[in-house]
Amino acid sequence: MRRAVSLLQEVKLALHRPWCLTAAPCRNPSGAESGGRGFGSLARNCKNFEMGTNKLSPGFGEQELLEAELKYYRSKSHKYSKLEDWFKKRLESECNKYVPNSYSHAIQINDLEYFEENGCIYRRLQNEWGTDDSLFYTSLDKLQSRQVFRLLLEDTRAISEMVYKENDPRFFVELTCTKDGRFITINSNSKNSSEVWLLDRLYALGCPKIVQERVPGLIYHVEHWRNQLYILTNFGATEEYRLMKVPISSPGMKRWQTVYAVKERTKLIDMELFKDHCIMILKCYGHLYLHVFSLNEPKAVKCIKLPPWACAIESEDNTKCEANKFSFWLSSPVQPPVSLLYSIDDNELYIQEDESKAMITKDCKVTRLKAPSKDGTLVPITVFHNKTLNQMNKKPLLVHVYGAYGMDLNVDFKPEQMVLLEDGWILAYCHVRGGGELGLRWHKASQLDKKCIGVDDLQACLRHLHMMGYSNPRQTALMSSSAGGVLAGSLCNVSPDSIRAVVLRAPFLDVLNTMLDPSLPLTIEEQEEWGDPLSDQNLFKYIQAYCPYQNIKPQKYPSVFITAYQNDKRVPLSGLLRYTRKLRDAVAVSMCNATGELPDIILDIQPGGDHFGPSDWEESIYEVNLLFFSPQLSALSLICKISS
Repeated sequence: MRRAVSLLQEVKLALHRPWCLTAAPCRNPSGAESGGRGFGSLARNCKNFEMGTNKLSPGFGEQELLEAELKYYRSKSHKYSKLEDWFKKRLESECNKYVPNSYSHAIQINDLEYFEENGCIYRRLQNEWGTDDSLFYTSLDKLQSRQVFRLLLEDTRAISEMVYKENDPRFFVELTCTKDGRFITINSNSKNSSEVWLLDRLYALGCPKIVQERVPGLIYHVEHWRNQLYILTNFGATEEYRLMKVPISSPGMKRWQTVYAVKERTKLIDMELFKDHCIMILKCYGHLYLHVFSLNEPKAVKCIKLPPWACAIESEDNTKCEANKFSFWLSSPVQPPVSLLYSIDDNELYIQEDESKAMITKDCKVTRLKAPSKDGTLVPITVFHNKTLNQMNKKPLLVHVYGAYGMDLNVDFKPEQMVLLEDGWILAYCHVRGGGELGLRWHKASQLDKKCIGVDDLQACLRHLHMMGYSNPRQTALMSSSAGGVLAGSLCNVSPDSIRAVVLRAPFLDVLNTMLDPSLPLTIEEQEEWGDPLSDQNLFKYIQAYCPYQNIKPQKYPSVFITAYQNDKRVPLSGLLRYTRKLRDAVAVSMCNATGELPDIILDIQPGGDHFGPSDWEESIYEVNLLFFSPQLSALSLICKISS
């Protein structure tokens, strides 16, 4: 069951970008629509832009670009087949050792996913039971969830009734249930505000009741305990999360009372309610904590610092409110999940050895750095390497970055990272602004007209890593996916010498043209993250100035390896074909009168999978193999040394 804070994070994940490369035709709207911001001038800018830099590769249609890319990929990939086979065997060994075998095959048909379990076929949808005879569920249409339905199973006609409809296209609807099972919550969230409606499960035929009407900038999530609503919200002077309570009979925000406040520069990961206690799961500069307090005496807070090697935490299914034991998993990119239990009564933390499949990594060193960015802000970096590694300034470095939507950079366990670590790589995770690692303000510090701050942070992290003796620019690779492609692509344009290679998976690379086209499924919803260049001329110019696709220029770029998916509705293949062509053309122009190594610009087109990758196990292993031992990582001239 998804708990409170996780809801908004899931919404942000669900709204990852689609994009296209054709600028939206500009209309001349009425003065009311333009808001008196000089729209006529902006329309002319759009038209000039459409006729200028966006006009690329005349004579190349999408099919011709696709065929050309497939041919180019075949001409390059055969050089690395032996290396890929070697790594694939290593990876399969690690996966069989650490990854559970409870994998269930799933197939996607249109927007519906079907999976097999225990010999039965199920359809995956978001739902909650009202009673044994009533089911509430949402529908997904073109990546958007807008409605909630009630299905009465005792009715022989089995006709669904709509109980909630969201009319604002910026909002995404999800269902969950309070932990005590009393209420179903309808959560309607945009990027920066939310609204919750309650359905009492004792009266499943009743109408939903609102907790607090949406207010711009106000985010809140609801739990229930002993006839009180406990509300996680950013309401307050600090704009960080705090826990508040209010009588269920009068739940409006005017009566909210503070129970607990999260400190600034601290990330609230999640919250769990138990018999008489609340546990807050927190992160501060990479370190994980539990804050435990009695709901009857919330001022007495116990702080439990979790092991320093831990980077990610995932709650188990702690569904029983009456229990006073919290079960959870800890992991890191190179540490398989370890099961732990915290006893509230004993105030003790236990490793559940019988359930843990892997011993805690002993030979890995975890270092947490702080890189001073351009404006003096300290940006956290988490570094992993073998304790016995020497001459680190000569070792290969793989840097990860994301920095968007207030989402944390993924630091869960991945077997491929362990393989790289064992073979002498240094792994670094840059927690730049725009992500959520240091709370809500960390996200707001790099959105809208502050997006370039994330690029500044990434540059600062790379400089700091190299200055501290972790590798060097000629032996550094950068990896990112989806919206993280904005930072990675921008870095390639403004500081191509700071890295040797880039790995991009389903990357978002043309912010401007996407946000100029409100007809795309998610453009309006994402205006709160990227801005609306159609109505704001300053934002138009700002986005145009950092957008990766728009700023490709003749210069020597790092080697680039992009994975694209033919079924990706968020990042369509057509756009990545044009980006790859434009980048390769720019590199060719820059190298006409130059000497030296020509970087590889390679697009790997996957026939299966969507934005989140393939669902088949074998295909997943194959894709990871390509990503980590792709031509541009081989271009570091280090892989062969490591494997020899």
